[in-house]
Amino acid sequence: MFKHWKDNVRANVAACSKGGKKAYSWILRVETNDITDDAMRVCKRKWEPLDAKIRSALLQVATGEIRTMFELLTEEEHVQHRRQISGAYMLRMVYRRFQTKNSLSQFYDYADLAKVTLRGDAFLEAFLQEWRLKLNGLERPEVLPPAARLEMFVRQLRGSPLLKYDMEVYKRQDDLDPHRAYETLVRNVERIIREQRTLKVQSQLGQGGGAPPALPAQAGTVCRYYTQGTCQKAERCEMVRRCRQEGLCEGRAGWHGRTEGRWQGRRQARWRLWRWRRQGR
Repeated sequence: MFKHWKDNVRANVAACSKGGKKAYSWILRVETNDITDDAMRVCKRKWEPLDAKIRSALLQVATGEIRTMFELLTEEEHVQHRRQISGAYMLRMVYRRFQTKNSLSQFYDYADLAKVTLRGDAFLEAFLQEWRLKLNGLERPEVLPPAARLEMFVRQLRGSPLLKYDMEVYKRQDDLDPHRAYETLVRNVERIIREQRTLKVQSQLGQGGGAPPALPAQAGTVCRYYTQGTCQKAERCEMVRRCRQEGLCEGRAGWHGRTEGRWQGRRQARWRLWRWRRQGR
């Protein structure tokens, strides 16, 4: 979640600035550990409008302990230096709050990568997306050996029925380059994902969004539900009226009509009785 929030921050900063790529490079300085915190306190005049927007946005969304931290930092900057606090420095303090020790950052990154598991062939695309997300989030990806990355990836693919043939080919290959073998397996996974996506789209197109509407009955068609005495439309049934007009309904249809008229007569009699009692007669 925090990595996703940082991605949104970078995108929003670049979107609200006219600097484009330069603004994106400028906001990346907040995440660079080689730049000290004191260096972020003072902003260049070129970036002051963008820095003010970051400061205003952080003050509006901050709550709880982070808001209290901003208040203390703002007061400290005002008392000691008689200036406003830098928005980039405020953002750096937020990153510092959620940062682990530098000596353990790589350990936590590897632990997050090891937690990515393939739950089944139906979740193959979600697995690959999460795997790439964790790899891109490594603070120092060059430290991860290619052989270790390949072994972690292969361990998740061994139980996949769809990748059974690809895994057999991988076992028989003579190529000992782990980087090239890893790229080959990734391409095979992407191929299967495209095939699954194509089958899903074809099935959705085949359904057509539901069953087509029913065509009107031909002239002279007798309602089978009416002849059985289970028609729920009663006198509103078009086929009933049509067959009555053409003299096609006999037997149970006529009985159904007489029964309907009899119930109407009873309802009218009950209505007259209710009105008579209401008037006190």
